[in-house]
Amino acid sequence: MSGGLVVIDLDIDEEKGKNGFEVLKEWQQEHKELPETCQSITGRGGYHLFYKDSAHWKSQAGLYEGVDIRGEGGYIVALPSLHKNGRRYEWEQEPGEYDITPVDDAVIEFLAGPPKDLARPGFQMPEAIPEGQRVTALVAMIGSSKAKGLSDAAIRAAVTAENASRCVPPLTDEELEKEVFPALERGWQTTAPYYKAVVDNGRVRPVKENKLRKKVQSTDANDLLIADLPPILFLVEGMVSQGLGGLSAKSKLGKSWLALQLAVALVSGNRFLGFTTKACGVLYIDLENAPSLTQDRLRKILDGRDIPSNRLYFWHDANPMGEGFEDDLIIFLNEHPNVKLVIIDVFQKVKKGKKQTQTDYEADYEILTALKQMP
Repeated sequence: MSGGLVVIDLDIDEEKGKNGFEVLKEWQQEHKELPETCQSITGRGGYHLFYKDSAHWKSQAGLYEGVDIRGEGGYIVALPSLHKNGRRYEWEQEPGEYDITPVDDAVIEFLAGPPKDLARPGFQMPEAIPEGQRVTALVAMIGSSKAKGLSDAAIRAAVTAENASRCVPPLTDEELEKEVFPALERGWQTTAPYYKAVVDNGRVRPVKENKLRKKVQSTDANDLLIADLPPILFLVEGMVSQGLGGLSAKSKLGKSWLALQLAVALVSGNRFLGFTTKACGVLYIDLENAPSLTQDRLRKILDGRDIPSNRLYFWHDANPMGEGFEDDLIIFLNEHPNVKLVIIDVFQKVKKGKKQTQTDYEADYEILTALKQMP
């Protein structure tokens, strides 16, 4: 008996051309992320992802190319066993750092294997959808509707109606927002199924398809030089421009003091480090200091001077990215159109953790891109 334990075995074998890690990574790009859990590195450089479930999963080899399932009837090599190649099995994310996470809808969908083609335009909703299948069925409906080219608003209305009439019991509005409607952002294709598989020597493996591609245009350098493009908006002449930037230095060198001085200069329209500024509102998200310390620093910088009202704002708490930060910020900026600069001190406080399949560079790139694309 597996004791409710199910392990996703991601095999990496360059000689055989297998890479379960990349298969999972591609699957998550088309579906959704598996939750963080205990994870070990195998003797061959692959990975074991540990999950638990009250249901018993049977072991299965070749669920996807390079991906096996270890449950009832199977086994894994225990840590810190030594592989014949001389490498040891070792923890990458060990118990204590992460609990063994219960399976969720994403894990269940991955363990079901390819392909169900639920997102085809011909997908039909069942008459009654029992608990445990509601999220999968409604997400499949979103995929089908996307393939037909329906708008997000129309899909939301249709899914809400189908949930009320077919799901037993219906999902709550909160459950729909948290578990179903995020699928609207998956980037479904509108001309073909987003996922296919073929049988290859008796094994099912995913097939990459050509996705819809935008037409890439080239620009001659001389045309670029004479093009009528909007000028770069500088808040501080030649130094701080419109867009995303970062301030990095060793600890305790005065980064927060410098950032607060920048904020005061901008809201007052004064020069900063000798450079002219464009007067504007500033939101300073101070997540390291108590309001009393921020007050003390602000008084020292102003040194008895007044500061314009309704120009400089502070947050001393914030939700993490992906859990409300972006929405909170958009709402604030819509309510305060004069604010042209947002300072996050420090970014690590709102930065979401990297995914299991990401390198540090990939995680930072994704997070910063999300911020850069905010309206």
